[in-house]
Amino acid sequence: MTAGVRRVLVHTSVFPRWNGDRTPPFVFNQCKLLAEQGWDITVIAPHSAGAKFREEIEGMRVIRFPYFWPFKFEQLCYDGGILIQLQRRAVLKYMLPCFFLSQTLALLWCCLRFRPAILHSHSLLPQGLNAVWLGKFLRIPHITTSHGNDVFGLSPDGWMGRMKRFVLRSANAITVNSLATKQAVLELGGAESKIHFIPAVANVGQVDSTIVHTIQEKYGMGPKVLFVGRFIEEKGVLDLLQAFAQMKKQLADAQCIFVGDGVLATEMKTIALDLKVEQAVHFVGWRPGKEIASWMAAADVLVVPSKPVGTWQKLKVWLWSKPWPSVHL
Repeated sequence: MTAGVRRVLVHTSVFPRWNGDRTPPFVFNQCKLLAEQGWDITVIAPHSAGAKFREEIEGMRVIRFPYFWPFKFEQLCYDGGILIQLQRRAVLKYMLPCFFLSQTLALLWCCLRFRPAILHSHSLLPQGLNAVWLGKFLRIPHITTSHGNDVFGLSPDGWMGRMKRFVLRSANAITVNSLATKQAVLELGGAESKIHFIPAVANVGQVDSTIVHTIQEKYGMGPKVLFVGRFIEEKGVLDLLQAFAQMKKQLADAQCIFVGDGVLATEMKTIALDLKVEQAVHFVGWRPGKEIASWMAAADVLVVPSKPVGTWQKLKVWLWSKPWPSVHL
């Protein structure tokens, strides 16, 4: 392939703003892998106060478009994503027209400037909708990826549903991150011949025995329950606290460790106090991705609880890594 054929314009609202940012890196990791394989990658993402408008990262060209001024009010994205931010502060919905228009103009400019061979939008709305229109106008093939939040977190009815179905019908290819997401896309009218199931990549970082030893020293050798992720209702973190309080009655030396952060952090600390387990519940914030394997190795149980919230579709999974005494919840 020529350099032009290997040029991809990635369109997303979830991309790290700076080194050490707590924004989930799944789009970043995918783009980095493509860049390492010789693809010419340009990423367009929303700007945020403190972030650079343009930079080169790990062989990728990153452009962040402003959508509001003063920049300190650009709070529609990040820290949980657009849906979470709208749930927290409904007033941000008035920023959506500015965001959509700015995103459209930025995407058009990037298409004309970099002449991509492929457009790749992450999430059907609004990224996929913009990419469909511009892809048709400029005759650029378009791949759209559903990560689940767009099909489960947005109504399938009314104008919202019609726009999602339009994107699915118009895209040249669709990728999904789970079989549940694939089923939802099919129910929305996505053609099975277009859908490609590409599961999220597991963290394959190396376990650092020094970090494991430090964690065990700090939190003791009793049973350790670990959660890693965002502190939002959909992740089931409040339910985990309630369950841990019950478990603590049977396993007095048990400890619960939360790696991450989010909008429920303050409420979780208050609940831990109310349940009288604050001494056994630890909030350590976000840790570097290369450390996560070590935190998992140091824990006895990794808990990945999720729950349906509104139109969200979630699964509840308990992964037991070591034999434990019987615990009844």
